Amino acid sequence: MKQSSKRLLSSVVALFFLVGAFLVFFNLIQPAYAELQRLRGEIQSRNTFVNEQRAVIEQVKKLVAVYKGGAEVHEAVSFALPLKADIATAIGQLNGLLKASNLKPLGFTASFSDASPATGPAGKTPLSGVPVQPTGMITFKLRFSGPYANFKSFLGDLETNVRIMDVTAITFQPAEKPNKDDYAYDLTVVTYYQKNK
Repeated sequence: MKQSSKRLLSSVVALFFLVGAFLVFFNLIQPAYAELQRLRGEIQSRNTFVNEQRAVIEQVKKLVAVYKGGAEVHEAVSFALPLKADIATAIGQLNGLLKASNLKPLGFTASFSDASPATGPAGKTPLSGVPVQPTGMITFKLRFSGPYANFKSFLGDLETNVRIMDVTAITFQPAEKPNKDDYAYDLTVVTYYQKNK
């Protein structure tokens, strides 16, 4: 075979391979690549959808937690500032605190009065739009006896009691012999409750 025939044959073979490569590329590779791109887009859109749904679920979980926490806060406020006078519970708490401090209760009296209206800083009226429920007060006069250390323990327990209680007056004197650590106490305690409008 001549040199020119070999060149022509190799050119024809090269052209054949080139045309075959174009046919394979356009008939097989390009459709497969287009399908791959479509599938990648679908996967990406599904992942985006899943992430958005997870974010929505997390927000719903947070709202549910806030709602549940709101119920707990409402319950805690109802313990600290009850919706009604509930004198029996208040006397029970005071009696329990006295007994926990090893003090001997001698007597309880209770009286009702209206609380002064709530005011803001520097005696100004509260902000408009903020609901302020009217409150009532119950004044308890307690008489009990016991050692001074136990009385201090009782005051500490009263300070951390669930229901809001303010001590407004304290008087005490030796209960028996002056040299003995036993005193008779008269204590005035004010507690509050929410009044119905």
